[in-house]
Amino acid sequence: MRRTKARKDPFPVMEHMTVRMVREYLRTKRSIIIPLGVIEQHGYHLQLKTDALIAGHLGRMIGERTGILVAPVMYQSYSGGGLPGTINVSPSVMSLVVSDILLSLASQGFRNFYLFLCHGGSENARALDNSLKLLLRTNPAFASSMIALLPVWKFRGNKAGWARALRVGDWHAGWLETSLVMALEPDLVRMGDLELDPEPILKLQIAHPDNYQR
Repeated sequence: MRRTKARKDPFPVMEHMTVRMVREYLRTKRSIIIPLGVIEQHGYHLQLKTDALIAGHLGRMIGERTGILVAPVMYQSYSGGGLPGTINVSPSVMSLVVSDILLSLASQGFRNFYLFLCHGGSENARALDNSLKLLLRTNPAFASSMIALLPVWKFRGNKAGWARALRVGDWHAGWLETSLVMALEPDLVRMGDLELDPEPILKLQIAHPDNYQR
């Protein structure tokens, strides 16, 4: 007699769930985590989807611990870089897409939105923050809603992780992001291809995260 393999519960990953599963979730809860990433250069050793990869994995871990549903990762953001493979969506368009996603979810009954931001471009983050504040203030669909913008670098201790990385100017594709990808999907890291930017570009990029604009 052949034994049927038990199906794994796809919760909390919404894209793996069915309409019925999401409907049952909404009977008792109204919260959702929305991971936000980008497709952009991350050196020669990390994948273009590094920010989205981190957002998706950590978002799922948070969802499992808190019992909160996790929306599909959003890849469309503004990088500001222009190396091959980078896909730039203007900050204004990115903000409109996020607003439409929230409006769509609100129409289904979601009320608490946790936007888990794992892409640190300042132009992108400012546009997103402004659009979310405007959405809450002007759209009656969100009169009884909470929208929380949660940048991953805000979740840190005093001596390790993001706190240590930010103190030494490890903004992008450095030891911290490399360590995260090695922990989450080690097969994707190409340490043999790692290279540093030449000077004086290296010092400029360490000095301030917005120096890529120069």
